Order: sequence, then C-alpha cells, then structure tokens
Amino acid sequence: VEGNRIKNVQLVTWDGDKWFFMPYDLDTVFGNNWAGGYSYPPNNNIPWCAGTFWDNVRSTFGDEIRARYKELRDKGVISAEWIYNTVTSIQEIYPADAFESEIAKWGSTTPSLPYYANNGRDQIVTWTTARISALDSYFNYS
Repeated sequence: VEGNRIKNVQLVTWDGDKWFFMPYDLDTVFGNNWAGGYSYPPNNNIPWCAGTFWDNVRSTFGDEIRARYKELRDKGVISAEWIYNTVTSIQEIYPADAFESEIAKWGSTTPSLPYYANNGRDQIVTWTTARISALDSYFNYS
C-alpha cells in the first residue's frame, strides 16, 4: 500500500511465534538518497511511516515503542558513539590499500560519484547525532 509505506517492510520471525516488522527499503539511511546524494534532513519524517496503518501501530504500541527507545538509548545502543565505533570497526577490516584501489578505479580524490563525498564516517556520525536529537525530542527522552 503506497500511501501507508507498507511496501517498505517485511514481516519476519525467528521462531514462528513472534513476528516483527523489518524495514528493507533503506535508501535514505544516514541521510543519503538512493543515488548517494545527501538529501534527507535528520529531523525529517518523524514520525516515520505515515498513513493509517502506521498511525494504528503507533496508537496501539506507542508506550512500548517509547519504552524500547528509552531502553536502547540508556544502554547506548542508539548513540553516535555506537555508530562511530561500528563504522570504525567495519573500516578497519579493510586495509588502506583497498580504499586507495577503490578510489583509483572509480575516481580521483574529487570523484564525480555522488556517494564518495557523502558517505564518510564523519558524515554518518554527524547525521546520526542530529537524528538522535530529533528522535529524543519526539520520544521525550531525557
């Protein structure tokens, strides 16, 4: 259902008893659009998933969603530090010459490819910090 954005989730289960909504169309993760351009403001689209279906989910499970958000914030799972550490650990898997080879193959130090300038660790952490601030406000987290 396009108006409800239900097309962007899948129902998944690990045990056949409890089911979850899993987003799968993540074109705008960390503020970047599908082509790599930076076009998604961190305070935009809150609450996410507009439409009757999602309004009903928020109406029915709003307290649980807010409690889970608080739990994950309190544990540091939702934090700029966690994102920074995760991105860094992924980057450290690859040797520096792999990054150099990638740039040599696909562009110079100022390549025309849109994702090169927009998807670095600093951009991801900066956007995430602003997004968390917007979510904290939405969920009344303190």
